Amino acid sequence: MRCVVGLLTAVLGIAGCSDKEKKSPKVRKIEGIAKHIDLKNNDVSMVFKDDRGVERELRGTIRENTEVVINGRAQKLEDIRENDRIIVTGYKDGSGDSAQLVATMIEVIRPQETDWKKAPAQSAAGTPAASTQPAGKP
Repeated sequence: MRCVVGLLTAVLGIAGCSDKEKKSPKVRKIEGIAKHIDLKNNDVSMVFKDDRGVERELRGTIRENTEVVINGRAQKLEDIRENDRIIVTGYKDGSGDSAQLVATMIEVIRPQETDWKKAPAQSAAGTPAASTQPAGKP
């Protein structure tokens, strides 16, 4: 009887020491087009092509710390527009019906002519252009 109790204790102890909870989520990158952005409810969706080339819609969520980069510059979530070309980095949180996709980073690739936040013009030396007149001469 002691042997059976000891064996059950050992089996239950091993089962309770699973590394499942310690694993970090699998992070993926998906390229597509921004379709729906609801900042109030932290709900977003995009259209992308799966491995077979079939167009699919993917819904997910964003967090306060979701990083947004537009044409290489850090921006805000509200700067993303529907129909922007995006690359979303994220992971699946939860399982079954309660599972949701969480975006950790959203990169936007926008044509320069439609990018309303232009980078400031810089001279070749990296400073604003200065006058070509020598100092002290009008």
